[in-house]
Amino acid sequence: MFDWDDLRVFLAAARAGSLATAAQRLGVDA
Repeated sequence: MFDWDDLRVFLAAARAGSLATAAQRLGVDA
């Protein structure tokens, strides 16, 4: 099943250029 939260994290990571930066922006641990 597709999870919209996964897509949100993926897009944030793509925009930020890294998963760690995206995680900080989203307020979650990477």
